[in-house]
Order: sequence, then C-alpha cells, then structure tokens
Amino acid sequence: MGAIAWGLLGPEMLASERRTRTLGLGATVRSYNDLAVPGLGGVWFGKQLLLATLGIAIAERVRNSGKRVQNIEVTNAVEALACWLALDSTGWKRDPRLRGALKLSGRKDLSFATVCKRSFYVTQPMRQATVQPLRALGLVESNGERFNAFRCTNHGEAFIDAAWAAFKPHKRSVLDHLVMWARSIHDDAKNSSELRRALSPLEPMSESAREFLKAFRPGAAPPEGCHVWRFTARLG
Repeated sequence: MGAIAWGLLGPEMLASERRTRTLGLGATVRSYNDLAVPGLGGVWFGKQLLLATLGIAIAERVRNSGKRVQNIEVTNAVEALACWLALDSTGWKRDPRLRGALKLSGRKDLSFATVCKRSFYVTQPMRQATVQPLRALGLVESNGERFNAFRCTNHGEAFIDAAWAAFKPHKRSVLDHLVMWARSIHDDAKNSSELRRALSPLEPMSESAREFLKAFRPGAAPPEGCHVWRFTARLG
C-alpha cells in the first residue's frame, strides 16, 4: 500500500468587513485538521513549525550569552521578520501564509529591539498554533505546556539544519545570523535576499526538511498515540 496522505485545510477565508461574524470557521479548521492528523491542531504548512522551532533555538542561545529573553518574544520577532521580508518582496500583497500586512506596512526599523515589541506585530501570530505539534513531533521538550518553557531538542536542531544548510546570509548560518541579530550585535535583517529566501513563509522548505518532517524520525517509531508523522500535505 502507498503512504497515507492527509488532506489539511488552510485558514478560513472571510471578507474583511466591519461587524463580520467569523461563524466559528477558525475553530472548525483547527478541529478538522486535528481529526485528520491528531496533534497537528492549527498548523497547515511546514514553515509554521520551522519558524517556531528556530525562534526557540535562538532564544536558548541568546539566554546562554547572558541576555534575558523569552521564547515568545523571540519567536514572535522571527515570525514578524519573516513576514516583513516576504511582504516587502511582493509589494505588500496579502497571502494566507502571511500575517500583519497592515501592521507591518511602513515599518523600517528591523532591529531586534524594535521587532520584539508587542506593538510591532499581530496579537495572534502563527506561533500560537504550534504549541501542541512542536511537542508531539519531538521538536521541543518541556516540563509543562507553556511556550516559554520549551527547549529545542536534538530533533529540532536537526530540523533546522536540514532546512537551512544551504543558506548563508552574510556568510553565516541562518541560526548564527539571527542569534547575533537577537543579541543586537548587528541589524542586517532587511538587506539580505538570502535571509528572505530562507525565512519567507512563501518560500517552500528544502526537500531535505520536507522529507525530515514527513518521516518524523527516520528509523524510529513515533511516540505512542502520536500520528503526526503521517503528515504529508502542505509541507512547503
């Protein structure tokens, strides 16, 4: 038999009008996807998981350097930067894979000190949908369910390496470059096409990253009761 491929729903699409009722479509999409692939929740394309894992890995390294940061603020900043780079490259055209077209428009200062502020980005980032699947996939570990308590696992580090091994913004790895950005060592964020191609939610993940995510853990069985390893749709 061939491999099982699950069909996932994208985010709900409603016209942006005042007093429009959402009709609970967002919750319906999340419920459908969780039934299709238990543990996946609101995640519907692979870059959501990748950016969240990257944010946690960056936050850990920045804390190890002595600077106090939290996972949420760093991951939100990484996601905001990714969306800004993508929107700027497309003339600010909206897309379901991007958040904050209105909020980010006109922003010029992309220093970490600015981007990490709550007022810079949306109040409901894509990161919020990744809490359950990050743990279910083994990309993070923690003693609780709070995002700020997550720690990147070896599996998560390998996922990052598989996704961005070919990208070298300013001759650094994506992870090292953004760690330096988060430590305010440099502000080289918006002038690198290499970084945009690496982070943009509009750009597909590398083939090795897609295979890595689909296989879950090559040669190893998934955790008991977890079926997210069968996720083979919308990995771009």
